[in-house]
Amino acid sequence: VKGAGGFNIDNPIGMVTDNLGNIYLTGNFFDRIYFDQVVLISPEKIDLFLAKYDNSGNLLWVQNASGAGNKVPEAMAMDRLGNIVITGYFLGNANFNGKLLRGIGDFDIFVAKYDAHGNLLWVKKAGWRLGDMGFGIATDYDGNIYVVGSFELMSIFDSDTLHSNGLRDFFIAKYDPNGFLIWVKSGGGPKGDDAKSIAVDDFGNFVITGNFSGQVDFGARTLSSIDFMDAFIAGYDVSGNNLWAINAGASRIGFGTNVALDRVGNSVVTGSFLWFAVFGNDTLFSTTFDSLDIFVAKFDKQGQPLWARSGGSPGDDRGTTIVIDDSGNVTIGGYIGNSATFDRLKVVNSGNITAFITKYNKDGEVRWVKAIESTSSWLGDIDIDVLGNYLITGGFNNTAKFDTFRLQSTGLSDIFVGKLTTNALPEDEIVLSVSQSQAFPRDTVLIDLQVYLTTDSVFNSFEIDLQGFQKSLDFLKVITDNRLIGETGWNYEVNPTDSLLAIAAAGANEISGEGLLLSLEFRVRDEATGFIPVKIKSAIFNTGTVPVKSFDGGVEILLRPAHGDVDENGQIQAFDASLILKYLVGILAFTPQQKINADVTLDQSISTLDASLILQFVVGLIDTLPFTPPTNIVMASAEITMPEVSIQSGRMVEVPIQYDNSKNLLGFDGVISFDPKNLELKEINWPDSIVDFAFRENPENGLLHFAAIGELPQNGALATLKFQIKEHFEGETTISLKQLRLNEGPIQENVAETVISNIPVSTGEENDTIPSRTDLHQNYPNPFNPETTIEYELARPGHVRLTIYNLLGQRIQTLVDEWQPAGKYRVKWDGRGERGAKSVASGVYVVELKDGEKMQRRKLLVIR
Repeated sequence: VKGAGGFNIDNPIGMVTDNLGNIYLTGNFFDRIYFDQVVLISPEKIDLFLAKYDNSGNLLWVQNASGAGNKVPEAMAMDRLGNIVITGYFLGNANFNGKLLRGIGDFDIFVAKYDAHGNLLWVKKAGWRLGDMGFGIATDYDGNIYVVGSFELMSIFDSDTLHSNGLRDFFIAKYDPNGFLIWVKSGGGPKGDDAKSIAVDDFGNFVITGNFSGQVDFGARTLSSIDFMDAFIAGYDVSGNNLWAINAGASRIGFGTNVALDRVGNSVVTGSFLWFAVFGNDTLFSTTFDSLDIFVAKFDKQGQPLWARSGGSPGDDRGTTIVIDDSGNVTIGGYIGNSATFDRLKVVNSGNITAFITKYNKDGEVRWVKAIESTSSWLGDIDIDVLGNYLITGGFNNTAKFDTFRLQSTGLSDIFVGKLTTNALPEDEIVLSVSQSQAFPRDTVLIDLQVYLTTDSVFNSFEIDLQGFQKSLDFLKVITDNRLIGETGWNYEVNPTDSLLAIAAAGANEISGEGLLLSLEFRVRDEATGFIPVKIKSAIFNTGTVPVKSFDGGVEILLRPAHGDVDENGQIQAFDASLILKYLVGILAFTPQQKINADVTLDQSISTLDASLILQFVVGLIDTLPFTPPTNIVMASAEITMPEVSIQSGRMVEVPIQYDNSKNLLGFDGVISFDPKNLELKEINWPDSIVDFAFRENPENGLLHFAAIGELPQNGALATLKFQIKEHFEGETTISLKQLRLNEGPIQENVAETVISNIPVSTGEENDTIPSRTDLHQNYPNPFNPETTIEYELARPGHVRLTIYNLLGQRIQTLVDEWQPAGKYRVKWDGRGERGAKSVASGVYVVELKDGEKMQRRKLLVIR
């Protein structure tokens, strides 16, 4: 067991182990923390740390995220290649090793990916104005990343925006290995709901757990909590569609904190409950009516409860972490607030709160329970290495005793990390593992075969068959220098075929213990993508009487960035910018390589700003790509409006998307929605400052996706939409601007809308029907070019003056200045001044109707 800490509060959060038994640990600290002789400093703020130990507990390296901002990790996971992913939340602007995330709300979500050496590969953010937090994270076979957590009212994930059903909802987000968002979904009810943990199988199906209040529609099923809060567990397919959901049925409080999957797809969840909780046929009761107890429950693939167990004490007890071994045995950890009982086994609380570990077999029978003797301690995470040893991490203060090991804290709370041996590896078992690596197309790459042999066994030969990689990797040679078979002088033969790589080796000198058996050198083919598995089909040592436990590995094919070269033709051209616009509106789909090439600002998203920067590079305004723009360029601003329009059915209408007071506006994309039953889109007119654009219309649902780039002036029109009004149209219809993104800023949901009103056609300047009141109608069309019609009604005869003014109050033209009888009138204005003067400029004008002492005004909009 090893300790680490500073003079304040240090908190371990997550831990994972790789196929070689190395341990990766994350958590947070305040101000400074010591790992052996290494000190991390984060003056007066909370920071994230990431540490790596070898399988003997020796510190290999440790680092903090460094830079400004408070960063709090909540969960970590490892992909098949040994890369580390972490999620949590940050406050304000946060710097991750030189990568700045700009905070929006009280807390924002982060997702970060590191390689096995601690190098930051990328970091993403999500969130909005209030509290948004990432609580759980997992990866699938292909390296995709799944994150769960909660958000309040609204949250933005790249180009997708979530809206909560109540105060706080849970979210599920899926990213590809390069950090691009694949999809994000939310769930929740009218109160507060959280997703705390997620577990994913090799096919991308997953389960989540957390807590909810009230009634929540998960999709496949609606759940209702019995009392204040209830735990839930829900299953989903690879696309995020809900398959099943179940709640614990807790009488007062219940919440799920962690979930894991076994090899056959069963899920096991742990958490806490108060009073009683119901899982199928099992009803659990807490030790007292006013303190929390721990539950662990197992479900099959369809979400049907298999068994449930509880454990606890008269104090508050929490189940916080869970792990399942290859045999389906379940081990949970957390802390107890008093001496506790798990079925028939008792464990003593030696302090304020005490960390514990409890193991159950696959049928729910408790096997053993172990506690850490301490003043106060709690378990943060638990994992199992390839030899079946338990790796644990947690926190403690004052003193903590781990069998014969003893730690003393230096601050308010310190961190421990340790290994608990259970002699899980039988004497007659061998562990053979294939390493995981990364490479670019056309590179050569090494794959290692690591072997663990029991201490009493010796071997003089082996036969190993490998498969799964032949379509993407070309075998080159076996490397034996400084490997076990090279050091012992063994002879070997290798036979590569289209479906199998067969290796046989033997020698007079015996091999024992553990170490690197041999390495294989491959060349990556040009067309290789994704993760290329290298699987052990069979392995025999000596005569094959000793069983071999195998772990597959492989190669992750990296994408070599060619920033700006979206079409991958070796050149950066204006055409590449146009492809981005087509991608943004959904005309094109990008490959993973194209996504990386298009992201010239390196923010793991694609926007009109990326297209604009490519054009600037083409004409020489910037010298290099990728390009990190200053903050004022990323966050453009403008005031967006759309004028209301009155028009007769059957006519054409022009609707401008006006903007004013813009700053640094270089590109924009968004969605226009309209009712296709009343309107038919005829064309879009772009201002002269737009250098490239793309749009995609779905006439069935009335959605128009658009994107455009160009250096726009301070005021003007983003675009002018021309619609045909359907003949049958009556009443009002709405055109809305949604999901607008300026440059690379956040998505703005409901930006502006205009109401199109129908004006009935009158039959003449006068008729026999005397209006009940004098009224000036809105002109139509409005906006207009070149002419518009103005209608008004007079309830009584009198002298009438109809005049056009500009916004400065200057008279442009008097259309009517005479005595008129009561009736209905219609007047046309051609957009000119007095006596045939030239046409007025684009802008807003006022028509004024003066009837005796009464006066009415309407606004007119001229578009040139």
